[in-house]
Amino acid sequence: MEKNASHDSRDSKRGDFYQSLVAIYYAVSKPELFKFDKLIIEHEGDVSFDNLMQIETKHHKTAHSLSDTSEDFWKTLYNWLNQKTEFQRLVLHTTSHFPTKGNTQLKKWNKASIDERIEILHKIDFGYNLSDFDNYKFSKANLEIIQNLNVTSEAIDNLAISTNACYTKDEIETILGNSILSEDDTKSILNECKDTSNNKYKIWNYSRFVKTCNDIRLRSIVSKITIESNQKNDDDIIIEISLSPTFKGVCKSQNDFDILIREKLAGAIASKVVGEKRWEIVSNEFYSILNEAKARFYKDNYRPIFDKYLLKEPTEEQLELNSEKRFLKELIHINCAPDEIKEATVNYWKTNTLIIEELDSNPLFVNEEYVPYKEKIVRPKIVNNKRKHTPTNDKEENKRLSLRFYRDAKDLTFPDYLGIRSLPYFSHGTMNNIVEDENDDFNWIIND
Repeated sequence: MEKNASHDSRDSKRGDFYQSLVAIYYAVSKPELFKFDKLIIEHEGDVSFDNLMQIETKHHKTAHSLSDTSEDFWKTLYNWLNQKTEFQRLVLHTTSHFPTKGNTQLKKWNKASIDERIEILHKIDFGYNLSDFDNYKFSKANLEIIQNLNVTSEAIDNLAISTNACYTKDEIETILGNSILSEDDTKSILNECKDTSNNKYKIWNYSRFVKTCNDIRLRSIVSKITIESNQKNDDDIIIEISLSPTFKGVCKSQNDFDILIREKLAGAIASKVVGEKRWEIVSNEFYSILNEAKARFYKDNYRPIFDKYLLKEPTEEQLELNSEKRFLKELIHINCAPDEIKEATVNYWKTNTLIIEELDSNPLFVNEEYVPYKEKIVRPKIVNNKRKHTPTNDKEENKRLSLRFYRDAKDLTFPDYLGIRSLPYFSHGTMNNIVEDENDDFNWIIND
């Protein structure tokens, strides 16, 4: 009954996703974990924070009862008794709920003392009796239980040779007769090696292993266990995560939080767990991933400042401040219509006022976003477009070519870049910023 494929929550994509959500939830919501060194997902248990806490996650798509004979509990306890790493706290985090009717022993668990917890384990009855079994089998499950009965390892090795075949009592006694066993060992083996390999007895076998476990080991483990029952499903735990100070002010709506946490964080982590079979990350890298995802989501989704300037208009005084700009003189030179010149002045004002405002909230905006957008996205396109217009020896014809080039350039479309939404007024204003750049030789005039 080692931790095998049936124990591994990678069998369920939803389980992968849920344990990633739980990891995020505990990391951002539990003060005692804020200074953890390392987070590991899928190593012995589902989610581990250093040796501080290990969390076993059990997610059920529909309402599910955590009864005294629930696999959620017994399989988890079995795994904890068999793992090598020691933790200060062990948490069973399950969406299962305790039954509302009946005297459920496990409901008393969290408030019970160590002795009371041991008593609870022994009180729980599965309704099976070994005396009802006529066939014998040296299954892995039963051999593990025998190991807890102080039978010698040599005897266990001898018996293991005969695993998985089913025997009558006479046949099993013949096999045991070939091993050097004490009378007490023989009785113990005969009692414990009844054939309980049928899947319906799986949870019972977990409980039998637990109840025969070394008392010191059992007491040590049960003293650390907390049962967190009736936990939120994946949709609701996302809401809990979104309420953490870590995510304050990132999103406008719960739907946006759902996208950020479900797709950008938990989904990405779950895919890494599946791909790597075990995912390990140190604290500062984990929080860096969270912060980068938040920042990128904000850049991708929230630039209301761009929309703000769609309809905003400058005052006549603000327009007058730009009246001596180089780009305006060039537009006048190539005979742009007055409404075109005003439009260019307005778009130039909108673009640069937006940039100044954005710098107040994001000092890196110009160097990390705007300059690359201007130099790598906008400039190459208008330069290539200008090359299509070959100058002549006629100055008036060159003015006409320049005007055509300018109007063509205004019709160009540009992709969004990082957090920049390439709206027409912004790309147009950026073109004129290129003209205004003293270190750039670009202009609207087709050379005479």
